[in-house]
Amino acid sequence: MALTYRPYLENGEDIGTFATTEPGWRVGDEFRQGMARFRITNIVVDEDVPSDECAGLFVVTPIALQ
Repeated sequence: MALTYRPYLENGEDIGTFATTEPGWRVGDEFRQGMARFRITNIVVDEDVPSDECAGLFVVTPIALQ
């Protein structure tokens, strides 16, 4: 089952959606979205939308590609 999260930069900028089949994301985990890489700095369970639309919000910071 796919889970969809809404990642936001720390300044509040919405950067789209992130879909994954992996449960159990934690602060400090990293993921790729397109060519960009991000680190999760906070996770907010979004109670304002149905759980089938969005599993939660990720507050993220970009990581420079090496």
